[in-house]
Amino acid sequence: MKFCPECGKPLLEDALFCGHCGYRLPVLDEEKTPNNDETEHNEELLQDEEVKTEKELAQDEAEETVQDELEDNEEAINNNSENNIKQGNKKWKKIVLIILAIALVAGLGVVGFHYLNKKSQSSSTSTTTLTSKGNKKIHITLKSVEPQYSVNGEYADIDLEKTKYKWETDDKSEEAQRIVDGIKNEYFKYSQTTNLKNKDTVTVSINMSGDDYVVTGTKTFNVKFNEEPSEVDDDDRSIEERVRDKQGYVFENSDTTYLTKEQLAEIKTKDQLRIAINEIYARHGFYFKRKPTIQKYFESKTWYVKKEWLDSDSQMNWSIYEDANLKALAKLRKGNLNYDPNEPLEY
Repeated sequence: MKFCPECGKPLLEDALFCGHCGYRLPVLDEEKTPNNDETEHNEELLQDEEVKTEKELAQDEAEETVQDELEDNEEAINNNSENNIKQGNKKWKKIVLIILAIALVAGLGVVGFHYLNKKSQSSSTSTTTLTSKGNKKIHITLKSVEPQYSVNGEYADIDLEKTKYKWETDDKSEEAQRIVDGIKNEYFKYSQTTNLKNKDTVTVSINMSGDDYVVTGTKTFNVKFNEEPSEVDDDDRSIEERVRDKQGYVFENSDTTYLTKEQLAEIKTKDQLRIAINEIYARHGFYFKRKPTIQKYFESKTWYVKKEWLDSDSQMNWSIYEDANLKALAKLRKGNLNYDPNEPLEY
């Protein structure tokens, strides 16, 4: 049974108007127009779907939020892991560097210890053990001088090579003797060594020291020698003959005696003068690498022994005779016998 929507009275089955209030009832297509129950049901379904959709959206958003949080957490974990790894690497690097530094310091300490220990042992061997006086230096004192002379008429020169010295020391070790044996002529200071006359007074002194020794002393003596004529070259051959001899010299004793005026007068040519000057060098093994013709000449002599390292005037150590004879020969070179050092010899 249907009821009037206006007054609520019951209606006839097919009534178009309400018999009670005259309300025109709406004509509905049953096939197309659902009844209220269906409409309400559909509305409920739509509402349910909307609710479901909202829930799903909310759930999806929640899931997306959770996923984002998980990704953020994972990224944070990865970042933290990387940071931890980097920090761990830095810590390990620091630890490794510290270990290497400790090892280096320890190694240097060991090397330094061995070096100091070796040096201490060496120092002990060269000083304390040899001197038997702890760490004190060996003291050596000049006791006396026995001069030897090279006589030239009424004058004489001190022959430093043959002069003898006596020493005194309270140390009898081999080291002390080694020091004495190593004292050279140039370590002494003489008040005068050349052009001496009998009764002249000469003072000689020495003052030298090393890590483990001290050598001192001053002595004075009066010159005393027998006046004898100077030695002369007893080779009566001419300079030409002596030069051409493979064993010959221009002046055989120019390293041990002073050349006389008579000997110097024998030199007649530039080549003779050039050879006489350079043979003083050649006796020491001088290497004439910048004078090939002179080098070739002396290589023909049996007495010449070349020393390749000896090639400069500054390396030469002249005797008093050689020094004087070189100066005398240089005077001849300033005269008519002047020569070019690089010109070839005729011999």
